[in-house]
Amino acid sequence: SLNPDRGSASQVTSVLVHGHNFLNTSALLCRFDNTISQAVYISATRLLCNAPVHSPGFVPVEVSVNGFDFSFSDKRFAYEESAVVTSVWPVMGSGRIGGTVVSVHGKNFPNSVDLGCLFGKYPVTATWIDTETILCESPPHFPGLVSLEVTTNGIEATKSGMQFLYVREPSVHALMPERGLATGQYSVFISGANFVNSTALGCRFDSVPVRGVFLSPSMIVCTAPSRSA
Repeated sequence: SLNPDRGSASQVTSVLVHGHNFLNTSALLCRFDNTISQAVYISATRLLCNAPVHSPGFVPVEVSVNGFDFSFSDKRFAYEESAVVTSVWPVMGSGRIGGTVVSVHGKNFPNSVDLGCLFGKYPVTATWIDTETILCESPPHFPGLVSLEVTTNGIEATKSGMQFLYVREPSVHALMPERGLATGQYSVFISGANFVNSTALGCRFDSVPVRGVFLSPSMIVCTAPSRSA
């Protein structure tokens, strides 16, 4: 078997080859399609090989212990167009409990079991929507800024420079006023803690979300929506 069994067509991928009867010789080789690469002996059942740059598609991978005769395993390695991340939303979420579902947009996302996101150094499994969109749930993390990248094979990751901000959980202490007419459209001041000045800041009245205006880390103001009887 090959681990990973897929990689970028435009860069070299280190591949762990599992098999039998490998010999520790200077003639130990791997062949990806028609391209030969030197193999590194790990044990009689494992080798490390570098998959060279290749056009997209599936190619056979075979091993030689004498530099001439190659195996007939019929194992294949998938060369893919490199995944690219262009945006993520939301760009922040809870640090202590995690669980923020982040939409990651880009291109060349394959529908594979190894597809995932890396929040800093922490990997999570991705849900594939289409080749341009995946969903990833943020893991718990200390508050702060971390990189957010995508991996298609569990080993290599994109280098988009995207970031995700872990914040402390906001809390609400008081509302002013606490009641009002059903017609809504008046300001409600919310005092609390850990409010963040961002375009995603908002309030939710029952199931109705509204935009919030940041005043300070302990105060925001939202416009109450109308409510039918």
